Amino acid sequence: MSDFFLMLAGVAGMLIAIAHGHIGHHKILKHVSGVSPTLLHVNYAVFQMSTVYWFVGGIGLLLAPFLLDPAGRFLAAVTVSFLYVVGAAGNVWSTRGRHFGGYALFVTAMLALLGR
Repeated sequence: MSDFFLMLAGVAGMLIAIAHGHIGHHKILKHVSGVSPTLLHVNYAVFQMSTVYWFVGGIGLLLAPFLLDPAGRFLAAVTVSFLYVVGAAGNVWSTRGRHFGGYALFVTAMLALLGR
C-alpha cells in the first residue's frame, strides 16, 4: 500500500505542476504589465522553476518504489514532501488561503509521507 501512496503522490505532484505552469503562464504572467522586459523574464523564470521542481519531485515519487530501497524511498518521500509543504505554505500565505493549490500540495505531501 505504501508504494501506491508514493505513486499516487507522484502523479498528483506532476498534475499540480502542469496546472501551475499552464494557469500561471496564461492567467497571471501574460497579464503583467508596466515592468521592464528583464524583470518580466525574471518573473517567468522564478514562477516556472517551482513548476519544474514539483514536476521532477513527482517523477521521483512515482519511480521511487521501482528504483529505490526502503531507505531511499523514505528519503525521497521526506525530501519531496518538504518541497511541497514549503510551496503549499507560500501559496496559502500569499493568497490568504483562497486558492486550492496550496491545499492540493499539502494533501500530496501527506500522501508521500504515507508512502514512506
